[in-house]
Amino acid sequence: MMEKLEKDVPVLICKMEKKFPPGFFNPMQHLPIHLAYEAKVGGPVQFRWMFHIERALKYLRAMVGNKARVEGCIAKAFILKEISYFTSVYFAEEHNVNAPAMRYNVDEEPSASDLPIFQSTGASASTSTPYYFKSGERVSAYLYMYANMKEMDPYFKEFQRQNWTSKKQPTSKQLDKMRRDGIDGKPNFLDWFKIYCKEVDGEVHKDLVQLSEGRVSVRSHGRYDVNGFWFRSAHLKPLVL
Repeated sequence: MMEKLEKDVPVLICKMEKKFPPGFFNPMQHLPIHLAYEAKVGGPVQFRWMFHIERALKYLRAMVGNKARVEGCIAKAFILKEISYFTSVYFAEEHNVNAPAMRYNVDEEPSASDLPIFQSTGASASTSTPYYFKSGERVSAYLYMYANMKEMDPYFKEFQRQNWTSKKQPTSKQLDKMRRDGIDGKPNFLDWFKIYCKEVDGEVHKDLVQLSEGRVSVRSHGRYDVNGFWFRSAHLKPLVL
């Protein structure tokens, strides 16, 4: 293919020279003659780009303060940069005007709860607003949270034992419906767990008891950093970074 292009391009250039005036042509119109040969010899163009080399050279030139000692200036600048990067690890809590603020919760404060789900508290990257649960949202949010807590597994089993009367094990769909809406007029899991915590006072973890009380309002964050990820809600306008 390359050999065919190498032969066809000069012919096409000659045909163009017959139809267009001489003022139309400059060195750019003759460059395609060499492209086929360069591709065969040099390989893909991304391996022959000089952009990253030029950027690196500009960065090195900026390190030179004494043009009589170019190599020494570059070596000293690299040493200072490595030292600053290394020592900054030990001063993560200190921020100055010349260093950007560290993100993704590098220095999180310890959580007040010892439950694993609350160990990564995260940090808001935007202002927060109060939000009131709509119909069904509170149940969905709490069930999702409880389902991701190993501490809740015994209570899910106890709830199923007290409410499921059939000898046949419930399907996942039946189990989800029973937890969400209850069964045979009995309370759903959220209401059952709230009553259960009061009946067995002192046997349930204090943080789980507090969660069982529930709440109708929460704080809504447009952007939130947690576990090394940056979450952004869909209703926000696109950011230009």
